[in-house]
Amino acid sequence: MENGQYFVIAAVNGQALGGGCEILTACHYRIATENVTFSFRQAANGVITEWGGGVRLIQQIGRSCAMELLLTSRTLTAAETYQIGLVEQVVPAEQLMTTAMKLVQQITSNPAPVIQAFLQLFQTYLIENFIPDFAVDRIIFMINSRSQ
Repeated sequence: MENGQYFVIAAVNGQALGGGCEILTACHYRIATENVTFSFRQAANGVITEWGGGVRLIQQIGRSCAMELLLTSRTLTAAETYQIGLVEQVVPAEQLMTTAMKLVQQITSNPAPVIQAFLQLFQTYLIENFIPDFAVDRIIFMINSRSQ
């Protein structure tokens, strides 16, 4: 998602657990409803992040906070995820899709080549700074899977 041609907006209502949180970290922008709960459940389930979510989480919210969430599997409210920077907006449930679509309209009102240029800038930054680290999640997961 983060390396694609499109700006990806996550509109979250309900729960985002484990892999759902990893997918969330791959989105460019995240909007949640007030009632959403989030939890990186991997540790509680005896596994680690496999899709690069652990590395992206560190990049997005910082090492200490990311490690606490990954190691404890603690459940967060929408307000807490906003405070730590995991989501950019928290809205009432009835405004979720309207808010997301408004953002889509604002973005798509700009020239497509400009949008593509910014996405390319973002992708270049990831490749230079983080993409090699994503392989670490996958390698550690494979090693742990074989040893169990």
